[in-house]
Amino acid sequence: MTATGTVRDVSVSVDITHTFIGDLEVSLVPPAGAPVALHQRTGGSADNIVKTFTATSTPGLAALRGGPILGQWKLKVADRDRLDTGKLNRWGLRIERQ
Repeated sequence: MTATGTVRDVSVSVDITHTFIGDLEVSLVPPAGAPVALHQRTGGSADNIVKTFTATSTPGLAALRGGPILGQWKLKVADRDRLDTGKLNRWGLRIERQ
């Protein structure tokens, strides 16, 4: 991301097709600081994650407030079981500057 300034608020939208979301770990990796867990192997045998994570629903995102916007932001998705397959259809990042 080429925007400058500091983070006032951040939200992450994901659309993941998967047959068993209890296998998945999803995290946001900011340009500075530790990854923020968004989804940690919850949901059991439910299908698909189509969700927007906010600082209200995911307190770890609130820790990014005041941090730098500039740099590479990444989404990390890991399937911790080999029996099911899935696909990251899309993801989006919304950052409000201070």
